[in-house]
Amino acid sequence: MNYDERVAWIRARLRKIIARRLREITGGAAAQMHYKTYWLHIVQKHLVLVDRWPVELIPFCDPSRASGSLAVLELLWIRWKRRATGFRHATAAEMAAFEAAGLFDRPARKRRSDYDVVRGRRRDPATRSKKLRMKVVKTPAVVPDGADDSD
Repeated sequence: MNYDERVAWIRARLRKIIARRLREITGGAAAQMHYKTYWLHIVQKHLVLVDRWPVELIPFCDPSRASGSLAVLELLWIRWKRRATGFRHATAAEMAAFEAAGLFDRPARKRRSDYDVVRGRRRDPATRSKKLRMKVVKTPAVVPDGADDSD
């Protein structure tokens, strides 16, 4: 295997071992790791925390986004394999502190970029989009006399 294939392989192994350990501690066969919504979907839902993550080597995020260094990823994988890094149950005091800190608050959704803009067809030529064209009737309203005569 070349370097990129080894990095991809170790990332896959790392994701599998993290998912397996999460399923072990939660007892749920369908438990999945969520890095972006960690506080809501892991800590609040399952009451577990990641313990002893090596933040000085690699930031806490998805291993696919974290580092391209094979040595750092292998070190993280070995830490998970030897259980130096893993999940642990959160205490009631920790959960109360996290709640007080606002870590479980759902992020507010952004407003649409066209929030105050009236959408749809605008018939007024001064305010309508140039891409929207007025519908033009191409056939006359009345068929003239003699139009159906075939000569």
